[in-house]
Amino acid sequence: MKKINLKDYYAHITIDTYVYIPDEIYERKLTNEQLHTAIETLPDKQAKRIYAHYFLSMSVTAIAKAEGVNKSQITRSINQGLLHLEKYLKNIL
Repeated sequence: MKKINLKDYYAHITIDTYVYIPDEIYERKLTNEQLHTAIETLPDKQAKRIYAHYFLSMSVTAIAKAEGVNKSQITRSINQGLLHLEKYLKNIL
């Protein structure tokens, strides 16, 4: 079990509030932070496209339509971004 202070994670909590969480959940949190850090290393357009597709669940077609570009450009951009993320995360883990 890992002891964390909720005040460190939630802006609306203003007093120290400690809870114990299972190690697996804490490790998953670190993984999410590492993923967001990795996404920040991408070119802006790739990062936005990956975010829209995987975090906002937008289809490739919807992203292409919103940007006024061909679907193949979005697919290629996302795939290149995923390759970069894979390399980056392998280096830090």
